[in-house]
Amino acid sequence: QSNSYFKYLEAALLETLRIHPAVPFLLRFALRDVKLPGPKGHVIKKGQGVAFNTYIHGHNKRIWGDDASEFKPERFLEKGLKTFEPNVYPAFNIAPRLCLGRHVAIMEAKLVA
Repeated sequence: QSNSYFKYLEAALLETLRIHPAVPFLLRFALRDVKLPGPKGHVIKKGQGVAFNTYIHGHNKRIWGDDASEFKPERFLEKGLKTFEPNVYPAFNIAPRLCLGRHVAIMEAKLVA
């Protein structure tokens, strides 16, 4: 019974971070010119910054479905942190700067709860 409690607690923590991310923006600077895919051929020039809004991403219906703004820990129940690719779930940053302590942070939150 306690194992299922901790699984649900982890899912609730992950869902909370999806809806209310601790870091609202991720900022990256291009090390070289990057041509974006697509018909318009946009180019991010070397040195230009790109901001990624994690709050908006966490509420994006194309990624999370029509219920994107609803609190549904069930999204994470089966696989926990491994449910989504790190680039889809940016609460612990995105590759290649993925937080090495993400598992420790989740374990610590479980212990405190």
